[in-house]
Amino acid sequence: MRNSVEISAATLSAIKSMLFTTDGGVDLNPIISDLCVGDDNRDLTAINTALVFRGAKPEIDETTRFGQDYKSLIEYTFVSYSLIRDKVTAHRKRLSEWDENKGDMCPKQDDGYKVTFSLGEWLEKSTDLSESVNNIIKRWGKKEDKE
Repeated sequence: MRNSVEISAATLSAIKSMLFTTDGGVDLNPIISDLCVGDDNRDLTAINTALVFRGAKPEIDETTRFGQDYKSLIEYTFVSYSLIRDKVTAHRKRLSEWDENKGDMCPKQDDGYKVTFSLGEWLEKSTDLSESVNNIIKRWGKKEDKE
């Protein structure tokens, strides 16, 4: 899935000037300067800040995502998205873990914690629970299956 577009510097400048103006409005330059310390994407940050300031909010796919961490099945539940920072915050929780003695997935829930991803990373995560379970089984399946 492609989540970015390449545009010319002239187009970027035109979009920025259309959205980010001080004529009769609020000067957002101090906020942009603060957000862009050490950031090469000043124009994009300015555009995103102006969009947020004007109330624009992109639609984000909030579908729960799944993945694996070593032998554990992980669930990622959407919490929020920051357009300015391009960060999705999600709640990460372990659902189950491969038990070699039983040769199966066994519940091993935890309280979890919050994690952040870029929007691209979030969208690349699988929404298919069975895909993540199958990946764990393929890697850690029964010893006799591996021989």
